[in-house]
Amino acid sequence: MAENTPKKPTKSKKQRKRNNISLLNTINRLDNLVENGLPTNYIPHLIFIAILGIFYIGNSHYAENMIRQTNKLESEVENLRSSYTSRKVEFMYASKQSEILKAIEQKDLKLKEGSKNLYKIKMKKNSSEK
Repeated sequence: MAENTPKKPTKSKKQRKRNNISLLNTINRLDNLVENGLPTNYIPHLIFIAILGIFYIGNSHYAENMIRQTNKLESEVENLRSSYTSRKVEFMYASKQSEILKAIEQKDLKLKEGSKNLYKIKMKKNSSEK
């Protein structure tokens, strides 16, 4: 069987007001501390926190710049990739035998297509050569 457990008491409005008042008292104490002068033992900690804040701001600016640069380079790579693909297609089309013949005729290079069949040249291996 399950055991009965008492409910935790909720904070009353008076306790909430006390919390707000205690917060105001804390802020008031900090004001008094600044008015009377800051103790010298807090100065190194404040300088350290200020340096960390400056480092944090600089690091966030650096990260944002790197993200911008990365996005810019990615778009440039995509443009170059598409340019490469289109040029490759143009080259493949221009290197066809029929296109080469058209280019030769247009430039009047006086070259002719070979009419003989192709053949393979075979050489005998010498015993001294490997």
